[in-house]
Amino acid sequence: MGCTNDCEMGSFDDPIWKVGNGPVTVGRNDMPLRVWDAFHSNGGLLDSRRLRTLLADAWTMAEFPAVALDPFDWEEMFRTAGWVTDCRRCRRPRQPKVLWRGCGPGAERGMSWSGERHIAVKFAGYRRPGGVLARVVAPPEAMLGHIRHGREECEFILDPSFLGVAEITTEDWVRTEHLG
Repeated sequence: MGCTNDCEMGSFDDPIWKVGNGPVTVGRNDMPLRVWDAFHSNGGLLDSRRLRTLLADAWTMAEFPAVALDPFDWEEMFRTAGWVTDCRRCRRPRQPKVLWRGCGPGAERGMSWSGERHIAVKFAGYRRPGGVLARVVAPPEAMLGHIRHGREECEFILDPSFLGVAEITTEDWVRTEHLG
């Protein structure tokens, strides 16, 4: 399953993104905590459709989502919401999927992965020197969501519990591959 352009962002008119009664909205790195607070202040009973929209927006907007909020807090919200995506045609894969992650050494078990190897190579290149290209075969139940909008990263969000025990293979990033 490749990525499509059939994506949409949620509504930034949602009251959760407002500061007070004015037109000011929260900063993008504050969005994950806003969702977490709303999730818990409502006893985890946010409408699942709204929660899916808020999660997709907060994940996409935050510079480093798993730094803005603990990975296991994200997992709890994603599991409650169900499959999270910003693509109307993107469904949870039914079969295991090879996913890629470009990162620095020691960050191979992060939640953000790509369905496209060339995108992961680009991310490995950002971590010079010493970028790493990681590969994992993720079963459908380990995939919490698929975000496509804006970044064009074909991003899959993986369950941190799965990542803690998954067999992940790595290779050093090759600069000529990134340039080609």
